[in-house]
Amino acid sequence: MLDADWVAYTRREAERAKFLFGICTGSLLLAASGVLKGRTAGGHWLSRALLAKFDVIPSDEHMTMDGKFYTSGGVTSGIDMALRVVADIAGEETARRIQLQIEYDPAPPFRGGTPMTSPPEITAALREAAPSDVPSAKS
Repeated sequence: MLDADWVAYTRREAERAKFLFGICTGSLLLAASGVLKGRTAGGHWLSRALLAKFDVIPSDEHMTMDGKFYTSGGVTSGIDMALRVVADIAGEETARRIQLQIEYDPAPPFRGGTPMTSPPEITAALREAAPSDVPSAKS
């Protein structure tokens, strides 16, 4: 997102795209390009607050849809988002067939895949371990 060529490319392609996806911190590139200005978007929980610096309304939702923009939290929520997009484009039955084909039936071994559902000490440890140049990491 610091590469001016990538930011310009993202902006240019976003104007032509029918659907745009930002998974995990990928939503920051969309935000840096300006295409999410005034919109609601999600991203990885440790960097989600950075979206506001680009005039984006941060969302804590697992998946966020705002117009043609689909954004999601951490990388695994991208699977959920991809299935949602398939359903929006080709119908729920097609999405369900793909879900079965890839045997996607998540059953995490531990509760707590978000800062809201994780034990406070686990969330605090990850915030503490995050790079100090990530503004939201310590807040």
